[in-house]
Amino acid sequence: MGRRSRTLFGLVLVGCGAVALYLWRNRRHARDCAKAILAPARDCVRDFVRKTFRNQAICVKGKSSPKPEITGLAAPEARPLSCLDQLLSWSPNSAADPDEPFCQTYNAPLMLPPTTTTTFTGGVQTPLPQAAVMAMRAETAGSSVTGLVNGGDGGGGGCRGRPRLLVCHDMMGGYLEDRLVQGSANPGFFRLWQWDQIDVFIYFSHHLITLPPPGWISAAHRNGVRVLGTFITEAWEDGRLRCEALLASPAAARRTADILTSLAAYHGFEGWLVNVENGLRRELVPNLITLVGHLRARMAAVVGPHSLVVWYDAVTSDGRLAWQNGLTPMNAPFFDAADALFVNYTWGEDVPAAVAAAAGSRAADVFMGIDVFGRGSYGGGKDNCPVALCAARSEGLSAALFAPGWVYEEFPKESFEQRQEAFWARIRAVWPPRTALLQRLPLVTCFNAGAGRSVWLEGRRVSSAPWFNMAAQDVVAATTALQAETAAPGTGAAVAPSPAGHPQLRVRPTQQVAFCGGCCLALQLGSAEEPEGPGEGTTRSAMMGPWKHELYSAHLPVPAAGLDLSYTVASSGASCVAVLLRTAPKESDAAAAAGGGPRVGVVVGPWGAGDRAVVETLQRGGYTCITCAAQPTGATTCPLPELGATATTPATAAISTPAGLPWVTCSAHLPYDLVTSSAGGGAGAVITAVGIVCYRTTYAAGGGVSSVPAATSAVASGGGSGAASGGGGRSSARGSTTGSTGPVISVAPASADGSELIGEGANHQTFLGRLVVREHRTTSGRQGSAALSGEPSAAADPQVIAAAAAAGALGLPLAAPLLPPLAVAPPLSGARCFRVRWSRPGGSRPRSLRTESSTSDPRVSGELVDSSQGDDDNDEDEDWERSSSGGGGLGATAGGSPVKVIAPHGDGGQGDVTLGGDASGDGDGDVARLLTCELSWEPQFEACRTPCHRSYHLWAHFSTAEAPAAPMMSPGRAGGKPGAVSQSPHVSSAVAAAVASPGSGALRNGGGAGEDREGAWEVLHPDWSGAVWAGEAFVARYRLVQLEVPGWARSVTVLVQPVAWGSGELGQLQPLACLGIPPA
Repeated sequence: MGRRSRTLFGLVLVGCGAVALYLWRNRRHARDCAKAILAPARDCVRDFVRKTFRNQAICVKGKSSPKPEITGLAAPEARPLSCLDQLLSWSPNSAADPDEPFCQTYNAPLMLPPTTTTTFTGGVQTPLPQAAVMAMRAETAGSSVTGLVNGGDGGGGGCRGRPRLLVCHDMMGGYLEDRLVQGSANPGFFRLWQWDQIDVFIYFSHHLITLPPPGWISAAHRNGVRVLGTFITEAWEDGRLRCEALLASPAAARRTADILTSLAAYHGFEGWLVNVENGLRRELVPNLITLVGHLRARMAAVVGPHSLVVWYDAVTSDGRLAWQNGLTPMNAPFFDAADALFVNYTWGEDVPAAVAAAAGSRAADVFMGIDVFGRGSYGGGKDNCPVALCAARSEGLSAALFAPGWVYEEFPKESFEQRQEAFWARIRAVWPPRTALLQRLPLVTCFNAGAGRSVWLEGRRVSSAPWFNMAAQDVVAATTALQAETAAPGTGAAVAPSPAGHPQLRVRPTQQVAFCGGCCLALQLGSAEEPEGPGEGTTRSAMMGPWKHELYSAHLPVPAAGLDLSYTVASSGASCVAVLLRTAPKESDAAAAAGGGPRVGVVVGPWGAGDRAVVETLQRGGYTCITCAAQPTGATTCPLPELGATATTPATAAISTPAGLPWVTCSAHLPYDLVTSSAGGGAGAVITAVGIVCYRTTYAAGGGVSSVPAATSAVASGGGSGAASGGGGRSSARGSTTGSTGPVISVAPASADGSELIGEGANHQTFLGRLVVREHRTTSGRQGSAALSGEPSAAADPQVIAAAAAAGALGLPLAAPLLPPLAVAPPLSGARCFRVRWSRPGGSRPRSLRTESSTSDPRVSGELVDSSQGDDDNDEDEDWERSSSGGGGLGATAGGSPVKVIAPHGDGGQGDVTLGGDASGDGDGDVARLLTCELSWEPQFEACRTPCHRSYHLWAHFSTAEAPAAPMMSPGRAGGKPGAVSQSPHVSSAVAAAVASPGSGALRNGGGAGEDREGAWEVLHPDWSGAVWAGEAFVARYRLVQLEVPGWARSVTVLVQPVAWGSGELGQLQPLACLGIPPA
């Protein structure tokens, strides 16, 4: 036996030596093999830690950490409910959390086809008829209900049973920058813009109740995506105790479901992910099934047929925590009670076929989980997520992507946008987008992406501070795809613009300039000397275009009242843009249309006499071309400097933006007969796509056609950092049309020194700033039909005369321009100002003014920004740096020059005063103050309960006049002493607050040419000259945080300017409150 042992030991030593020698000789291959073996093991260990020790740590942290103090003086935040007491004691409009009213989303309804649902407006319930409620409850109570409550379309406009894509957003514990309701100062934070791929969005965290932040709800709703919160119990003993409390009896389970329904209705989201990841007693399982079933019925009855309750595959029907990774008899009872099932993500290759067979007609209601981090997921997750997506879709199942923030967490933040587009491009290749992104009018978009480097209003830059706020994101347009560079799988490869040789038109978002918000679409045409494609040569007709690009897929029935269409562009050189509405007959008219002509839609644009070749090309393609007038807005482009190669958003700054291009608005009323006739149908049409047509224009001169002259209008000087100057220095785009060209407005861009811009594509750029398609509203005033009937004011407009002449020359119909409404919108009412607090800049920030969490920085409302970011040990006034921002923001600023406002002199003159009290014209040496207060007013709704306003812009006006002592609007405190809060000294009543005429939302720069007036914007009405932009609210409530008031001021008036929900236009400026500044 000893000899055998020695022999075996010797053989083992020889084998080990041979393996070591082989590994030494093949070191590189060995490292690859080790990685291949260790990577799955590491993922398994990480998954085990996540599901065990992390949950225990969360439980211990929740018990040991003190409850944060909510003062109501910091930037408002969205918060979860982390304990049972918070859940069971919750009620609408509770005073326990002063930030909760900021988290409503009544101004961002779900843009899906309207239904007869319960509508929640500011917490007020409009119930359904009792018969409808009983029908819904009967439909949702049984276990054999097929599909989702809304027919299984997932908001995507498809047929019943269409596989849907769910995104479960779990990133670093949640509630990061996105928790700040009024936005943060980090424009590079994670966001989504691939909404056309997504049907359902879940905001996930490990708190008991995860309430989605309002920014995510608003952005998803504008893109037709439903949003769910998360109800989760976990961490073993803690989760078991919570379940015993919430599921003690069927009545307790129903009470829990009622509270969850009220939470969803108050905050404005559509449903819940129910995730019980802990074992529980077997006798409590029926109560858990009761909770899920009752929650489904109540959500359908209260929130509406778009509601959705999803069960996560965790606990089984016998109370054990055992992930089934499929649909089995152990989790089928929960699937029967819910709308859908979220399968755990460690399923294998053969599971989708078995799940589809078990689900039967409800196969599309099963979401196969896919962990993007690859923790045990089929295919390995990461860049290989399409492998699992293909496996699920091939069996008719839906899919759920868990934690797509992988592209943000695991890679440098500077390359986030490129990696995000590369990741979703792989998904798009195997999972087609929704058939119709737009399913409900109106379409109102300024192409905002939810982040920006500055803020523009009506073409003028009012803030130079970077920002992030998903609530500002518009419905996302399809842009030119980017091509991924070759890289190893799993690395999240960056992407680069498509190489040369692709079609002439390139459409990309840019944050260098905008018309409203922080982004617009940059449309770039190739050089006129280059051919459009292989084999087409360089003929003049090929160089003129047109080039079409689809922005939105749609399914929009044309309303009987017709359509109102408007869009705002700024073009350089010979570039021009028209809007395309692709149409199709209704299903009932499809057979009749089949025998008609090839008419496929309408194209509306400012066609001129030199555009005949382009028009004829479109007509041969089956499009009806309609001429509209182009009206100048009075603003010109004022772009920001280009970003460097290492910037956060290199994909949005690839196009050089010229300054001084006039923003021009083209508008048209399209009658019902004109639009439906373009579809070739007999009694109706549906808009199937909204897009643009880009082309190069020419003008007729001496019977020939030649290129556009080098310059046809004046350009404002110094347009690189500001807008056009007011008064005599203001650029007039109205006079830029030539007499025989029709409504063609073009500008030869020039730099500040008068030299021409250098750049290959400088003469072939267009910037699309706003696009509106809505139902014609005759009740809002004369909007086009009056102009057709010979309205003198419309006929006298030179733009309309030029458009009529061009339409006659081309033989095209002329669309009537949209006229301002006769009736003035009612002023806002119910204004209140409270929680007023004054402080001084410099030194440590008051604890009550800091955010409740310190993981990120909010946007402050003042002109100064705190570079110390709350350092208690720094008491120097020099810690405050100046910025040209109206919105403010902590950290680095885009500007840097001091902001100047108008300070009235005692003799009635005016002088420039640098914010902070150093007056060059006044001489007052008082120290600036910081104002923190909360303002609220009543939201307004139309008869159909749709909101009247999309958002509200807040302004601050400083005056040397004392605030009037009466009438008092609401009590306030200032520096520990009673402070005056009253109406503005400039107006006498709330009705008189509407001081400006319709269209007074436009701003102008008050200085002469050459003055350094960056950021010093003036409202048109002289009463509010020098008002400073303070922020944007998306509900009828705003909290000013550290608004800097100059030392010479004796009162500050806070004004609000609503943005119309149906048109995106700025409304009238209205004062909310006038606050007297207390003595030092």
